[in-house]
Amino acid sequence: MIERFLELEDAVKSTLATIDRDLPKITSEEWTILKELCQILKPYESITKTISGEKYCTAALVTPMCQGLKNVHQKLSAQHFSDAVKHSLIRLFNGFENRLGNVGKSKTLQTVTFLDPRFKSMVFGNSADDVKKNTTNLLSQRIAEANRTAEVSANDQFSGDSDELSIWSDFDKTVATTQPQGSYTSIEVQRYLEDDILPRNKESLQWWNSHKIIYPNLAKLAQERLCILASSVPCERLFSKAGMVITDRRNRNKEKKANMILFLNSNHHYVEGEKK
Repeated sequence: MIERFLELEDAVKSTLATIDRDLPKITSEEWTILKELCQILKPYESITKTISGEKYCTAALVTPMCQGLKNVHQKLSAQHFSDAVKHSLIRLFNGFENRLGNVGKSKTLQTVTFLDPRFKSMVFGNSADDVKKNTTNLLSQRIAEANRTAEVSANDQFSGDSDELSIWSDFDKTVATTQPQGSYTSIEVQRYLEDDILPRNKESLQWWNSHKIIYPNLAKLAQERLCILASSVPCERLFSKAGMVITDRRNRNKEKKANMILFLNSNHHYVEGEKK
């Protein structure tokens, strides 16, 4: 709103000059304050729009964007602004620190950002090794669980006995706990880190789709984690769409049909992309 008002500065000044009514005048100092406010609010507008997306990975962007916002704040603090704007800048940053100051410590967001080939461990600084270790451990746990499930299923089909009564039960448990999964997952994670960084304007999900054969276990983990949303905005959009579908004139639509319509409405861009 402020930006649009500044675009109309000449028109506003001309209009106020021709009106005979006793209206409050906007001084040159106030115009300067508006321009400075627009400048310091620009980064917050950018991050809000980006985090509110729904057609790309948003949770992976939280950590690097928050760090970028801190860097921008330091640059803005070094510039010369009026006292009112400086006070607004301080309050903005204090509010940011109170709400998102510890966002980098979230293990969920750390894993998501690490699995994004555009960032990997580049944004974690001194804690990069810890994030790598946590992701490797998480990957090892998933592989071990998948192996145990596969072994139990295969043993049930082969013997027809339950796990507790099977003569191979103790042996299978011992094998499952002694499989050297750690070294394999460490190699896969290290190869992933040594691969080229994906340009920031590229799509990370497409990258994983083309590299799922090279990093099979990491690709499964990325498929599970990269779908995490950074905000509730996409969900709120879906509720708005539901209000347009489920109306008084469509009150005979059943739940299954309404769900199908909303699903198609939310995913039509993927279908159009495949057709192209």
